Amino acid sequence: MSQPGTTSQSSSAPTSGYSVLPSHTVSLRAAGLCVLLTLLPLAFLVWAVVHYAIPVPFLDEWDFIPLLEKLYRGELAPSDLWAPHNEHRIPLSKYLMLALARLTGWNINYELAFSVILATGILALLLYQLRTTGKRLKIAGLQWAAPALSVLVFSLAQYQNWLWGQQFHIFLHLLVVVAGIVLLASPAFSWLRFALAALLGLAATYSFGSGIAFWPVGLLLLLWKRPVVRPRAASSLVWLGVSCLSLAPYFYHYHTPQAQSLPGLLLTLPASYLGYVLKYLGGICAQYQGAGPYALACGLGVLLATAGAAAILLRRKIADVETLLPYIGFGLYSIFGALLCGIARVRFGSEQALSSRYCTLTAPLWASLIVFLFLLVNHRTQANFRSMPQPAGIARTRGVWPSLGKGVLALSLGLLVLGSIFATTAARALSQRQAAGRAELLHLAAHPEGPIDYGALALLYPRPQTVVERYPFLLRRHLTVFHDR
Repeated sequence: MSQPGTTSQSSSAPTSGYSVLPSHTVSLRAAGLCVLLTLLPLAFLVWAVVHYAIPVPFLDEWDFIPLLEKLYRGELAPSDLWAPHNEHRIPLSKYLMLALARLTGWNINYELAFSVILATGILALLLYQLRTTGKRLKIAGLQWAAPALSVLVFSLAQYQNWLWGQQFHIFLHLLVVVAGIVLLASPAFSWLRFALAALLGLAATYSFGSGIAFWPVGLLLLLWKRPVVRPRAASSLVWLGVSCLSLAPYFYHYHTPQAQSLPGLLLTLPASYLGYVLKYLGGICAQYQGAGPYALACGLGVLLATAGAAAILLRRKIADVETLLPYIGFGLYSIFGALLCGIARVRFGSEQALSSRYCTLTAPLWASLIVFLFLLVNHRTQANFRSMPQPAGIARTRGVWPSLGKGVLALSLGLLVLGSIFATTAARALSQRQAAGRAELLHLAAHPEGPIDYGALALLYPRPQTVVERYPFLLRRHLTVFHDR
């Protein structure tokens, strides 16, 4: 009890309704909000997949059926897995698709769920690298990059990959690529990390064609490391040898389907090729009809913004090359992948670069931009990177760069969020297309002697006669849409 004439501690507290929370309470609330915001894009994606998914073989999956037939007959040979698929040589992806189909009766819903799980793994790796960066630079506030990275990884702009069962192999491919780059770019070099990265490179190469880009990216990462404490020359030479050994089988007896040679591109299609590459990189923000010019602008913007942000971080001693190396590797992978895809696909026109399935492969570049911008915006909160020499006027930047970084960050996140929301329309259209084709497929199975709506079957595969020829196997084995028949 307080003495007369004195004021008790409780009576001196503010009575205006505002209470000062302990710092640990504020931190817990902030952490909870950050986690909630990180989970929201995943929740939106799960809702969209559940709402729009139609479990039916679609497009290239009809080419997969002969392999499945051989598997059931016990006639599958290694050459069947090794044979090229379009521009890709993907024995690992084929094997996993066959294994999953055999285990689940080719229930495509399992493939869709696997895609979400793999994407969650990709986000976990990015968050691990983000946490490592924050510890190294002692910069506060980087945890708020987690929701932004979640928006990117779970973007519905990748709706083709989310709603097309076999596309889980693209998420698998990106998962091993990101893991390999994290290992190679780690400051703590070891030959064990090197060997694991090489194995991941093999998995990347033989799961999707863009995996070829992993090898030059890995070489650059090794060359950029400081030679004083790491065997840069030895590791780079060994990596070069491993790269050659890994890629030689890929191109042995390889026949690309009418791909344009790089010299031919530079001589005859330079504008189309450049347009293709830029639209490829910017397509994650432009999944709607007639978005070509917008995607091109976004592709050019992400290149300039990422390069500019990296240059500012290095010039102003906010971070060193070794700290930024993983993100540089992520960005280079997406850029090299775009260049490779342009060589193979520009013959279809630059608008083909807007295919939703490519958006997954550009996510590493956009992730690098997001992290660079968060570093630029938040570096003033701590006297970070004290071990580096700090020229006067540079150590604690005040001026236009953090403000500009905030503007670019807000614009980038806005474009990614809108890109995911606008893609809902395209996802719905794809779902309706698959539903119409599935209905005709079930009708055909129920009335095999009746008239065939080839137009409806063409919604599932461009050559509807192939569907007519191959669906009886699915019906006999009670696979996919016929599992309950």
